[in-house]
Amino acid sequence: MSKVATVTLLLLALVFVIFAVGPQLMHFLKAADELENQYPIQPMDDETLSEHQEKVDYTLVIAIVTSPLRTDRRKVLRETWMKECVRPDILCRFFTDRLEDIEPWALQTALQDESSTHNDIEFMPVPQGYNFGWRMIWILEWAFNKYSFHFFLRLDDDYFVCLRRLLHELPRRLNVPRLYWGYIHCKKGQVRADEAFLLISYKLAKDFVSNKNNLLCHPYGDQSVALWLNHRRDVVYFHDHRIMHEHTLLDDSMLETTTNMCNIVLGVHKTYVEGNLKYWAKVQNNTSISYNIPAIPDFTKKCKHNKFFDWKAMDREYRERPKPCSQHINYFENNKKKYHETGIWYN
Repeated sequence: MSKVATVTLLLLALVFVIFAVGPQLMHFLKAADELENQYPIQPMDDETLSEHQEKVDYTLVIAIVTSPLRTDRRKVLRETWMKECVRPDILCRFFTDRLEDIEPWALQTALQDESSTHNDIEFMPVPQGYNFGWRMIWILEWAFNKYSFHFFLRLDDDYFVCLRRLLHELPRRLNVPRLYWGYIHCKKGQVRADEAFLLISYKLAKDFVSNKNNLLCHPYGDQSVALWLNHRRDVVYFHDHRIMHEHTLLDDSMLETTTNMCNIVLGVHKTYVEGNLKYWAKVQNNTSISYNIPAIPDFTKKCKHNKFFDWKAMDREYRERPKPCSQHINYFENNKKKYHETGIWYN
């Protein structure tokens, strides 16, 4: 066969391939382009590229969950016990909604300015409303990926914390690898540390983050963590009576008359703006500080109920079927129902 005939046959074969395969190839490339636009490849940051990159080490990381509207609470915390956060062994951050979800626009702008001024606000890419289980695992992963730490404390923004006392005590708790510490509700099927003040050790945080795709999430963070602890026997439950979760007028009177408040309590719930200012002034006037570090009591002597958490045992308003955290279930529709029933919209 001559060279001319060979070239002609090759050209004819190429034309055939273009007409036969071309449309399918174009369809494939278009589909791939659409998929890339829908799920763009995120560039890896330096931290992702190097898992063993040296991280800043903290004794304690504090995550304060706050509504975008609670400017007054964040302000008073910065003016009171959060002043202790300047210490090099502690990190304090506020966690709130994703910036683009915040309405009205004026509030979004004000929150941006607040964040720029104080550099202590993290915006979570989690839907608004009752998604505290999802938020809990997101915050833990955020802390775990960025820092090295020994303890993690999740707080509501209406707490007063005797932070100096807590930091004095934490080194004595390092011998408990998996510590679950807070105000622990003791009811049948409902044993759990309230999420308003929930402190866990590093190894427990690492367990949760490492196993996040197998965990169940709930609208409420404390129920989520309690579910994560089911069937585990290596966790030490520390119900701390110094955490005043449900304090009375008598308790308030006692705190006002005592000389050294932080010798008695570790934290006080529902203090809001006025309470934080009042207690901070009192703590500043303490003339002597002598912190006693109590032993962790045997939890079985404090609470006779089985530790297994059963979400179906919760009261109706807090009862919701948990779903796999990996599904990123948005309980937003449930939030709407709760809003219409109670008139309260919690972010």
